[in-house]
Amino acid sequence: MPTIALVLVLAAAVLHATWNALTKQAHHQLCVLWSAVTLATVLFAPAAVPMLVREGVAPAAWPYVIATIALHAVSFYALGRAWLAPR
Repeated sequence: MPTIALVLVLAAAVLHATWNALTKQAHHQLCVLWSAVTLATVLFAPAAVPMLVREGVAPAAWPYVIATIALHAVSFYALGRAWLAPR
């Protein structure tokens, strides 16, 4: 495995564990999840929007884009609700 691949995988794991720990400790988990998604959108939009304008999205891809958005929304909602469950 190339070193860069290993570094990227480990960095992703650390970031994922960090935001999960922060969310778990937060008083309002759903707000933290919402904030994380909003921050990611703000950070990545400057790179993504010009690429989408330049290259567009294939019409055949739209059902997958919509399904991905819906699944992520349900996933974040379920994750937030699970953390709110009594222990």
